[in-house]
Amino acid sequence: MLNAGLDTLLRTIASQTTLSAGLRWDAAPNVAFKLQYDRVTPRGGSRGTMMNLDPAFRSGQTAHVASATVDFVF
Repeated sequence: MLNAGLDTLLRTIASQTTLSAGLRWDAAPNVAFKLQYDRVTPRGGSRGTMMNLDPAFRSGQTAHVASATVDFVF
């Protein structure tokens, strides 16, 4: 019973491998455009740092995440 409880606890610890690439362009002194791509692979039965997973998700499946942002200061 204790072993099963510890296994459950250890599965909640985020374990993942992430490969990221990004670009930033400062279009003006107060405006920056950013693009980022992440390839995330949870390991060891973990869900990694991802939340709200699809019910069909399995640890070890790779997720591809892309983002585009505009940052500005006023």
